[in-house]
Amino acid sequence: NFFRGTAREQQDGRLRVELRDGSRLFASAPKPVPAGRQVSVAVRPERIRLTAPPDAAAPQPNVLKVEIEDRTFLGSHHSLQVRAGADRFRVECQAPPADGTGFVEIAPEACTVFEVQTDT
Repeated sequence: NFFRGTAREQQDGRLRVELRDGSRLFASAPKPVPAGRQVSVAVRPERIRLTAPPDAAAPQPNVLKVEIEDRTFLGSHHSLQVRAGADRFRVECQAPPADGTGFVEIAPEACTVFEVQTDT
């Protein structure tokens, strides 16, 4: 799974990435990444978990609303193809939501940041 976005501020080894739809993702980034740089954030499907809807009064970082586009039962778990804004990605879970929407949470430690190379 890859999320494209723009690096914003970095503090205490965590980088705030603004995704293409304006939502934010915090990722562990031990190396400095210049603000404004285009980045790709990689996350393994098994490191993304379904979660309850966040409290609107206190939004949580790294919680994204998703639409479920496809689901496959694999015996011991389900594999979901979901979309959050402009990003499509896979989530593995034990019990998918009954309807076509849900929320996922991605721990910053589960994220690996790569700077996008641009041709100059």
